Amino acid sequence: ASDWHPRLNDQVAELTDIKNTRIVRSRIYVTSASTMHSLCNILRHGQCATDGMSIVSDLGHIQDLNYLTHLVFRCYERDEANSDDPPATSDAASSTNDLMLASMSLAEQRKEKEKTRYRVEISISPGVQVFEDGWRVMWPQGHEMDEPRSSVAPLEIIGDDIDLAQLEKFLAGVVKEYGPRHEDDSSEDDANSGD
Repeated sequence: ASDWHPRLNDQVAELTDIKNTRIVRSRIYVTSASTMHSLCNILRHGQCATDGMSIVSDLGHIQDLNYLTHLVFRCYERDEANSDDPPATSDAASSTNDLMLASMSLAEQRKEKEKTRYRVEISISPGVQVFEDGWRVMWPQGHEMDEPRSSVAPLEIIGDDIDLAQLEKFLAGVVKEYGPRHEDDSSEDDANSGD
């Protein structure tokens, strides 16, 4: 109950097709370790499917995902004073955005421009970790895993000020590259290789 959740703006509802409610809370509970590893791998290696566009900082320091691992995606509306300023992007990303906008209808361009009003922050906690003298033990031995030394690692911001449209393009690129069609293609390849 101490979490702060912004009210859903009507414009966000139009952009995302989410119904308007007083409080926005989206929680997805994952009980499979492989699903959490997949989500982390998408964030870690997704730039391979999106022309090098990375949305998170290096996740190399996260060696293991344990009990109570959690990823948090927070969406914030930019300040009104800064909402007219486009988010900082590289020259390559800017020229790609310009080409994309040129191929869109006017309504689609407005929708994309409206998405720039929102930014996303991504945080991760690798779950219960062993700490010694305030520092995380990277590969603890079995005898080190006791209650006094173990606690849930705090959330760490791995992606800050990510443009909502940029996040959407990143995830769409990953799904396009590695989604269900990709699996169908590989099973056809397996079937054809037996000939």
